[in-house]
Amino acid sequence: MIDIHSDTWQIIEKYCLEAKSAATKSLIEGSDQDNRLRGEIQFIDRLLGMPRTAPPPIVASSDYS
Repeated sequence: MIDIHSDTWQIIEKYCLEAKSAATKSLIEGSDQDNRLRGEIQFIDRLLGMPRTAPPPIVASSDYS
């Protein structure tokens, strides 16, 4: 499971979104590498769709010591 709140995942997610945007732009503009770009976009989508951990439950405490 992926902890979506970790610094590492935040960096990976940012990189993937930027890479996907660049690949999509190249695909739209036309390229002799269309199949490679489609594969890259699909891989990024799969990576970003990996199972994630549920956020930790909020624990209310009346003990303020």
